[in-house]
Amino acid sequence: MYAPSLVCPELLSGQALTHTFVLQPGRLCVGVAVALQSCPRLFLYPVSTKNASILQPEMASRVMRDLHAQQAPLFAIAQELEALAMEVLPKLEPPITDNMRLIAAVLFGRILTSFQSVYVLTERGLCGDARTLVRALAESAIVLGALVQDPSTVTDQLVARHIINERKLLSAWLDDPQAVAIMSPEQLQSFKARLAENRAKHAHIKVDPVDVQKLARSANLLWLYNSAFRYHSSDAAHTSALALERHVKVNEAAEITALQFGPNAEEVPNTLSNAVVPMLSAMHTATEVFGLKEYHARLDKIQAHWKALTGSAEQTAP
Repeated sequence: MYAPSLVCPELLSGQALTHTFVLQPGRLCVGVAVALQSCPRLFLYPVSTKNASILQPEMASRVMRDLHAQQAPLFAIAQELEALAMEVLPKLEPPITDNMRLIAAVLFGRILTSFQSVYVLTERGLCGDARTLVRALAESAIVLGALVQDPSTVTDQLVARHIINERKLLSAWLDDPQAVAIMSPEQLQSFKARLAENRAKHAHIKVDPVDVQKLARSANLLWLYNSAFRYHSSDAAHTSALALERHVKVNEAAEITALQFGPNAEEVPNTLSNAVVPMLSAMHTATEVFGLKEYHARLDKIQAHWKALTGSAEQTAP
């Protein structure tokens, strides 16, 4: 188990705050009144903070310095992987007539951007939001893997998803009295015309055909769907008991002792490692599709370092 030394072990008594619930697995229930504790080193935000914000340069620098010191090998792997991906990106030059490679190149750029964003948030300890991006990263990696397996079907599904999303957005706006009230007659007519055109031209498209789980299965990436996409849907991306639990500190009696916000050192290793996995998968896929075999040895070396560090036997290549 990772035992973070960044979390202050000595909680100072702070402003009292009465809670009427205790977070238990899957539900909030009536509990006991406890006192909110504060931490002088940020990791449990007090109710009122002036100089402890992660947006303050001095505080951000301190957090990043401490987290990098604690997880230096893992951050080094992420940096090496990102540098290699940046080297690969400009070499993904798809013919404009090749839809599969064109979409694959765009997807890879999106995946890399998500990975960089996860890194930026994780090195600041903002792991809940970083995990939301890990989910997006995993989804894009899954779509990339499925695209390579069946270019025509996946391309058609992405187009159909766009059509359905446009239809839903126009319908939702026109069904909202407050939205309609602020529209000019010209805007209202334009929305109605666009919705009518969408329905007429694409009457055969009834629902969003993209099923991430099915795409993952078709690409032999079901392990990635379950470990990253599905899990981080509940623990980060969506408002759930599991996501809320991140902000509640309890004692052995399941009594709330603090509400905690801001940097979370404890979640850094798993969060960053979970981002490395889909990035590795996308790198394997992209270098294969674009014939960049000269990068395979370096990629395999990074993957071996990651497995040795984490003790993981997970599959990463599609």
